[in-house]
Amino acid sequence: MTVKINTKYGQIELTDEVIATVVGGAATEIFGVVGMASKNALKDNFQALLGKENYSKGVVVKAAEDGSIAVDVY
Repeated sequence: MTVKINTKYGQIELTDEVIATVVGGAATEIFGVVGMASKNALKDNFQALLGKENYSKGVVVKAAEDGSIAVDVY
């Protein structure tokens, strides 16, 4: 799902992946958070081999029909 925001300058569209990346990056900056766990271990192991940091790992974005967004962090 894509979040769409209309402004006087045009329309801004944010995908779930963008929201998850921003939330994951912010969560890893919190004191006491060592890491985040994903629901898809195979994907994480593959990205670990490539040496890529995936801030959306462990973040699930759910959009409701009323336009609200729920974010779960693992």
